[in-house]
Amino acid sequence: RKDYPETAEYICAHEPSCVNATNCWGETPLHIAASKGNDAIVMALLRSGADPNKPSLWYDIYVHPYSRSFDEVPLK
Repeated sequence: RKDYPETAEYICAHEPSCVNATNCWGETPLHIAASKGNDAIVMALLRSGADPNKPSLWYDIYVHPYSRSFDEVPLK
């Protein structure tokens, strides 16, 4: 499996509204990346301003278990 954090950062930089956009279940790109354990994309989305506290319709917060791992992520 390949992670493409550079692609995620590029998309977020050129279309900032997508960072916290939701699908029909209220999931953001951050929810999906975190649920799949895609650490590189999670970090790229956090650096791009993704909201780690935004709940989805079905789950509270996917990113919460990851929060201890990403305490050192340099945000914006």
